[in-house]
Amino acid sequence: MNSAVQVHIKVNKPWGSYQDIFRSKEVVFKVITVDPGEEISYQTHEKRGEFWYIHSGVGRMILNGEDFRVSPGCDIIIDPEMDHQIVNNSDDTPIVIYEMQYGECDENDIVRLSDKYNRDLQEVKEPPKIAQYKILLDTNRYLLNNNNILAITLNKDLALSFNTSDEAEKLVEQIKLQHGNKYPNILIVE
Repeated sequence: MNSAVQVHIKVNKPWGSYQDIFRSKEVVFKVITVDPGEEISYQTHEKRGEFWYIHSGVGRMILNGEDFRVSPGCDIIIDPEMDHQIVNNSDDTPIVIYEMQYGECDENDIVRLSDKYNRDLQEVKEPPKIAQYKILLDTNRYLLNNNNILAITLNKDLALSFNTSDEAEKLVEQIKLQHGNKYPNILIVE
């Protein structure tokens, strides 16, 4: 018999808190709050997967070494054994995440690969590489994303980031092919 428990207990963490909405051995629903300037450990889970929905706040997600921006409406699938971390680089706004865990749901199923708060690390791995290259389309407009539609932002911090200039260069070539001479002064910047 499945012993499902519905709970609303808030658990404080050094990075913020989480509150279980529903918990069983096979599935968990919770609300995670990552405080401004804080981050969860770079971690993985062996026996469970997770689905995250970003309800509010803006931050940085690292998933298997890939670094990207998250904002309200983003959804992320984290399969078992995928390295992941979310960083709230805001000064004043928490990130609120709705999380669903599936598989063998046990809070002790966590392998910390790096941790800002010096909690137990089970395995030493290089910390995630921070993306540093951005595409400047003209004097003040940056590429926000390229999901079939070219989206542009004036805020460099929100711009799409790349770990290497080669990755950015590939996308620049695609933009030139798709948009011709619309962006004659396109540059890759750090």
